[in-house]
Amino acid sequence: MPVKSDVNRVNNVIIRTVIGKLTMEDIKDALASTPQLAGFKPEIGVVWDFNEGTNVNFDSNELERLAQFVEQLS
Repeated sequence: MPVKSDVNRVNNVIIRTVIGKLTMEDIKDALASTPQLAGFKPEIGVVWDFNEGTNVNFDSNELERLAQFVEQLS
């Protein structure tokens, strides 16, 4: 999985670092696994770092489906 997730408890934030080719399934997997991260709290913030990621250009239909997926997780 090209998404590395680190919980920074001091700053109350999850840092998600994308490395290499990113797919919509990678994003969904990362989002779905969030509650299982050590140190996760519902009010924690999330920052995505795409500096090392490739193929991060998704069209509006894909983003809409992602928003629907996130809504189902809530």
